[in-house]
Amino acid sequence: MRWSKFKNKDSREIYNIISQRVFPALKAMRNGQLPDFAPNGDVILPELDGHPHGFESAFAKYMKDAAFIIPTPQIL
Repeated sequence: MRWSKFKNKDSREIYNIISQRVFPALKAMRNGQLPDFAPNGDVILPELDGHPHGFESAFAKYMKDAAFIIPTPQIL
């Protein structure tokens, strides 16, 4: 998503996109690849090397327990 398309959206919509799509995608990133999304918006984890998480990079290990803690759209 380009910032030029994103910056004029309502803060609640930006918050929903970041908290429900962008952050979960970053958290599920494996081998430098972002996951796909199901039509309902759920993150689809790729099957890599016969294991659902494949090789975990340092980034993936650190993000595994990450939590999105920005409480409101105004703070974001």
